[in-house]
Amino acid sequence: MKIGKLNLLFILGLIIFSSCNDDNSNQSEILSGIWNLENVSGGFPGADIDYENGIVKWEFIPESQNLIVTNSVINNSSQSVYLPIQSGNYNYSLTESNGKTFIQIENFAIHTNGEYGSYIIDGGILTIDQGEGSESSASDVFILMFD
Repeated sequence: MKIGKLNLLFILGLIIFSSCNDDNSNQSEILSGIWNLENVSGGFPGADIDYENGIVKWEFIPESQNLIVTNSVINNSSQSVYLPIQSGNYNYSLTESNGKTFIQIENFAIHTNGEYGSYIIDGGILTIDQGEGSESSASDVFILMFD
């Protein structure tokens, strides 16, 4: 009888612990769809440029690892000077290291290993930090915020 109760407790314990959610889920599954550039800040001059909702869009398509950038910023404005990437289609990939996720965008490497920076999604806001790489950090770069 005691062995039966112990087995039951053991099985219940396994079920409870195996059904726990992992709060550190893979961000690459979340990084999809259309993100509107909201702000670019940092760099040598200490830029802090806001963008109207919908004027610069980044669409991440994880199935094909394709990034489609669409912008309608007027050339020669302060907003156009700090645009991180012009309109176009780009390949991207994601890597994880030390609990952080890093993005590589074809032809836009900031770090020597090809990374564009780290990213995090928190509260519906995507933040890309160009200064943070998995192997190094960079200066005179920007933080991009999307919603």
